[in-house]
Amino acid sequence: KYRTGWLVPTALRRSPRLRAHLELVRRHLLALRDALALASVLGRTLVVPRLPCLCDRSEAVTIIPSCVFEASDLELPFHCPISHILDLGRLLRMAGQPGGVPIRESTLLANLLA
Repeated sequence: KYRTGWLVPTALRRSPRLRAHLELVRRHLLALRDALALASVLGRTLVVPRLPCLCDRSEAVTIIPSCVFEASDLELPFHCPISHILDLGRLLRMAGQPGGVPIRESTLLANLLA
């Protein structure tokens, strides 16, 4: 352990849940890459799906190994905000570029008047 937290290899050894979470996020990113490519080729809008996560987002060292804050009532897995996985501002800027893929949030289908 060093002053600002755990080294990544140490954190991964101490938390099997964190390892599983990172593997899940890796798969989410691959699926989103494929979905963006498909939407681009078809000229369609991508409705970003709800993405399950196994760890709450935090830089605090106390979150390891459980992946939740000590007094939290968060039940895992949970549907995390897309901002836990992607830089949403950058994604939206890319969507506005020529050839960019328009995106909508996962709740679009639940809120059809939006």
